[in-house]
Amino acid sequence: MTPDRFLPYLNEKLRLLKEFLAISKSMRVGLDQRDIEEVTRGIARRQELISQIDRMDEEIKKISSPPPLLKTDWSERHREEMLFLYRSIQGVLQQVKEIDEACQERMTLLRGEVKAELQKTFHDMVAIRGYMGNPTPSPKFLDVRK
Repeated sequence: MTPDRFLPYLNEKLRLLKEFLAISKSMRVGLDQRDIEEVTRGIARRQELISQIDRMDEEIKKISSPPPLLKTDWSERHREEMLFLYRSIQGVLQQVKEIDEACQERMTLLRGEVKAELQKTFHDMVAIRGYMGNPTPSPKFLDVRK
């Protein structure tokens, strides 16, 4: 395996992860603004990216044995570039993790708010039924012909 064959995979993975990060940020903004459509679109697009990244990881596994960091026949420039890419990928993944945790916290809060609102609506509906009373049957007239 040559660095010219391996490094494009890492560059592509980094590009996909940066796109994933951008979508995660837009989802967080959507949650803050309660734009559920934006969040739903973001979830769908993120799932597509996860599939692409998984395929990319499989390709990297196929072409990288032994692991590229252990390669001693690569030039210092290639090893530094690869190390830079690995660190960049790690940094993006850390940012995604932090944003995902914030999104999960926000979703938990929103779920609680929706649950409280539904319970309030249910109690209001019960109270309205109490004021209405039981419906009375229509009166029966004796002089009605059949």
